[in-house]
Amino acid sequence: ALAQGCLASRCESVRVAAAISSLMSFGDESNALERAQRTFRAVRCDLLTPEMLSSNAPDKKLYKLSRPAQLGDVDAFISHSWHDDPAAKWDAIQDWRQHFKAAHFGREPKVWLDKVCLDQANIDESLQCLPIFLSGCTHLLVIAGKTYLSRLWCIVELFVFLKTSGKLENLVVRCALGREADRPCGFDDLVRDFDAQDVTCSRPDDKDRLLAFVESGFGELDNFSEEVRKALFEASARNEP
Repeated sequence: ALAQGCLASRCESVRVAAAISSLMSFGDESNALERAQRTFRAVRCDLLTPEMLSSNAPDKKLYKLSRPAQLGDVDAFISHSWHDDPAAKWDAIQDWRQHFKAAHFGREPKVWLDKVCLDQANIDESLQCLPIFLSGCTHLLVIAGKTYLSRLWCIVELFVFLKTSGKLENLVVRCALGREADRPCGFDDLVRDFDAQDVTCSRPDDKDRLLAFVESGFGELDNFSEEVRKALFEASARNEP
């Protein structure tokens, strides 16, 4: 009964994610789900390298490191900002990885990372599937650097998580503030000051369109900002793998 309940919950999360994906891309829900199922991939965490986090420049060779995956069969979706310190992000991912392995009898986690799992030859089409890719992972792993809460797509990923899963035990936060931070984790101050209206992105048209979509899901952007603050505070305090 428990397994059936978990499966039903997963199916509902994927269904909601498909609806979000179709609305974000002005497409058809069934087509979005079919495309995501066909292109969903994952990579073993031990195959990642620090260099992969240093630049968002496309590298088609990295795509070959990932493998096709089933929705619901990937341990974590890694959410991060390309504007944050790559060395600090690497350390944060490795910290989570070691905790995960210790809790799972040494098993290497399977993760979704944009640089490796997105089809760089069809980047726009792949991004349209992002909500479904996220819902197909057990955990949302937030690698929280200084710019994380200021980047639009990071916030969209938090929105998708809150609307599809919403189970805070599946939200994991690892701080990646670098050695310049005044304390081990000064992320609380960034969370406290978070306002979705202040996010930025490389394409201004995306900000207006996606923030309007986020606002429609929570009534007002202030409501969404408050939900994000609550979720991140709880997850960072728990700090579980």
